[in-house]
Amino acid sequence: MPLRFISESLGANVQWVEASRIILIGSSGASPPPSTSPAPAQSGAAQTITGRLVAVNTGNNPSIVVRSNGQDRTVAVVPGTVIFRYNSQSNAGGSASLGSLQRGDRVSVEMNGQNEATKITATYQVAASGNIATVNGSSHTVTLTNGQSFAVLPDARITLNGQAADWTALQNGRSARFFVIEGTNQAYEVNVVESAAQTPSPSSTLTAPTIATPANGATVGSAFSVQGAAQPRALVVVRTQSRLLGNITQAQTTADSSGRWKVDLNLPSVPLVAFPYVVSAVEIVNGVQSDPSSVEVSVD
Repeated sequence: MPLRFISESLGANVQWVEASRIILIGSSGASPPPSTSPAPAQSGAAQTITGRLVAVNTGNNPSIVVRSNGQDRTVAVVPGTVIFRYNSQSNAGGSASLGSLQRGDRVSVEMNGQNEATKITATYQVAASGNIATVNGSSHTVTLTNGQSFAVLPDARITLNGQAADWTALQNGRSARFFVIEGTNQAYEVNVVESAAQTPSPSSTLTAPTIATPANGATVGSAFSVQGAAQPRALVVVRTQSRLLGNITQAQTTADSSGRWKVDLNLPSVPLVAFPYVVSAVEIVNGVQSDPSSVEVSVD
């Protein structure tokens, strides 16, 4: 095909220079319009995700891992993150430390554009409480006297009378309260107490104790007192935990005949600046452990 025909059919100009025997091909200088493509999604926009908590990391680089729509997402937790935890059935609860969140909790996480959590709201579900009838160590299952059975997850948090414990705390005759992944019998937290004076029914409920002092939002020193009200003669367990780190200070007492109680706490180290701590209290009566009540304070 002739070069001139091809070039001119494409809108170009063709010139033959006889002296140098060169063909010059040029255009008018216009370029085709750029192709349009969708604008990239904004990566810095604030958003909210909901799902199930699959990991909690405290320490120098605190974070949580949320499983949402089949995908795991790691979200950073910063000193300004506000954290709450509630019983999904009774709505009991309040301010919480990062360390009190448990694998299996349902969470709603509000995030800023830097993938940092600004607010975490966790909920949990209590399946049942009752006396233990049988314990199967090989399958990690526990059956209550009412016939309900629960599979205790290998990394489940277990407490005995409010104190951190392990699988051996699950013994026949003791009372246990199971926190389960929604829609399953898989327990990710179990509260165990010594054999009860009476067998609680699965519907047994116990009101959380009240914390009168310190007030929510107060600033305290490294040594301070916590006092409030509970059922008379109830065992009251108080925990103080920094909002992001994993260190815990714990004490317990028995409420008097009027229900008044008081414990003295002495934190092992004093932060250089005011730092948020969560103070929580539960009560145990007749083999039933209540939901926690909590306040948030700054330790200076």
